[in-house]
Amino acid sequence: MAEWSIRRLSTGEIEVLYLNHLTREIVSCGKNRCDTPEAMIADWMMANADERDLIRLLDRTVLLKLPAASA
Repeated sequence: MAEWSIRRLSTGEIEVLYLNHLTREIVSCGKNRCDTPEAMIADWMMANADERDLIRLLDRTVLLKLPAASA
């Protein structure tokens, strides 16, 4: 399980961080311009996250990526 989080830097840029809960490793996934929509960043994190990863938004709201529904 891992946690993806968005944080605003002092420069105004928005950075995405990835924390692996098993290894405690923290990786920066890059910086975005200050006017990048948070929803676009959250969509990218959800697309790259594994099942049961946590997604933490700027307002500290936490989302959980659930397994895909079976047909």
